[in-house]
Amino acid sequence: MRRLFNKAYFARKYGAYVDSATVGRRCILGQNSHVKAQCVLRSVILGRDCYVNRGAELYQADVGHFCSIGHFAQIGPNEHLTDEMSTCNALNGASLTIKLDQHNARRTTLGSDVWVGARAILLRGITVGTGAIIAAGAVVTEDVPDYAIVAGVPGRLLRKRFSDTRIAELLQSQWWTLPQTQITQAMEAAALECDADAKATQFLKVFEHARAQT
Repeated sequence: MRRLFNKAYFARKYGAYVDSATVGRRCILGQNSHVKAQCVLRSVILGRDCYVNRGAELYQADVGHFCSIGHFAQIGPNEHLTDEMSTCNALNGASLTIKLDQHNARRTTLGSDVWVGARAILLRGITVGTGAIIAAGAVVTEDVPDYAIVAGVPGRLLRKRFSDTRIAELLQSQWWTLPQTQITQAMEAAALECDADAKATQFLKVFEHARAQT
């Protein structure tokens, strides 16, 4: 019954699709976002048209539009204190409990169009830039630049998806704010190009034309 209640609640309030019974009522889900079964979301703001695959866990996270979260990924899990005598929370006194609560109150932020691969872990408090890709199984401990590809344990920058000039233009355009049909039209035009920067250039050209018509 709780699962059905959750599905009805989020569909009615946000126009989102929720297949999991463990999505907290303090979450805000964008229109057309889809949260698959066995997911856990606690105090999460999820943008529109996001996809959270089976078994993913998100805590204290702000997620942009058009993000894809792979199955069993973890974003912002609770942590233990590593600079004290023990990492066991049961041994914490009042002062250490306050310190731990403050540590775990930090929010994790993802920009728009971020892809987090299966079983990747993003530590609490980091920021992942717009357009970034986190490889499957990566453990990300530091901020990730816009349109960067990060992989490994700990996560390391492999390369950027576009040149710095194109990245600046993409960020300035804020293309993710347009209706999905217009974004799709621009992406179809960009798909005809071979080079990554050429794709971005063509995408922006069609995007600017579409925005001028709105």
